[in-house]
Amino acid sequence: MLATLTVSGTGMLPVVLAAAKPPTIVHVAGQVTGFLPAPCNCPVVVFLAVGAQGDATSLEGSGIGHATTGATNHFSLTGSTDGDSVGLSGNVIKSTSPPIEGSPVQIEADATTGEVTFTLGPLAGGPFVGQTFVFVGSGTVVVAND
Repeated sequence: MLATLTVSGTGMLPVVLAAAKPPTIVHVAGQVTGFLPAPCNCPVVVFLAVGAQGDATSLEGSGIGHATTGATNHFSLTGSTDGDSVGLSGNVIKSTSPPIEGSPVQIEADATTGEVTFTLGPLAGGPFVGQTFVFVGSGTVVVAND
């Protein structure tokens, strides 16, 4: 954008104003599946809803995951995009299963294919302390520069 600046005695000078770069906005909503070993020995589905925004190289946001085991986890996230690919990571900040609060989470998603991978762990506590679980599936992945 071009504006003008009046300087006393010199008339009007052109000034280039930097346009603010629009934020990158990311939304991931989907369903991923994994398996928990003993004592559960069961397949588990996790329903995810994630949102983040900021510069493409420094996104900040949060998410929620609800598992068919009954656990609901809220997590804080940071990350980045590379084209249609999203990489976010963070920690469980609140859970209906308090021993896993503080456990790391990672989300990788692709807006072109809809593929979503959710990694939880190593778990901070509970019957699966120290273990890491990977859930894979698909959903709606949006990467927008508004």
